[in-house]
Amino acid sequence: MKKTLQATLIGLTLCSTASYADNAITQTVTDDHVVAGDFIQIALPATGLFAAWLNDDAEGVKQLTYSLATTVGIVQAGKFAVGRLRPNASNNASFPSGHTAAAFSGAAFLQSRYGAKWGIPAYLAASYVGVSRIHGNRHYADDVLAGAGIAFLTNQFFVSRYTPEGSV
Repeated sequence: MKKTLQATLIGLTLCSTASYADNAITQTVTDDHVVAGDFIQIALPATGLFAAWLNDDAEGVKQLTYSLATTVGIVQAGKFAVGRLRPNASNNASFPSGHTAAAFSGAAFLQSRYGAKWGIPAYLAASYVGVSRIHGNRHYADDVLAGAGIAFLTNQFFVSRYTPEGSV
């Protein structure tokens, strides 16, 4: 009986001092890839604005703004509604990935509005953002896919191909 009580007390002591966030599986990675992903998720929508400016495309600015704002709204509502714990256990805002959604919103805009010349490099960069979120232990793969999907579908609703004035 005495050994059982001691084992129970030792077990409870170990459990009470261990923190879920201190587990090696839940460690957050912050390296150059994660930091680059943080910047690229802003740079891609900004590149969309730059491309619209280059083409004197006020309609493109409006479409990007609507698409990005709607994407962010859907993602934030999803985070609130789902409340999924992040892989690093930092909070309950894992699903869907906001960084990936922002990056794919910019990439989808560039592809849909201005074609593959802009879109292919943008999609590669947006994919890098998604991978960096998984690598940094901020998101699961399905969080990233959901963020990308939301951005892509929202873009399909708001964005049309650019046709310069005077062309048919």
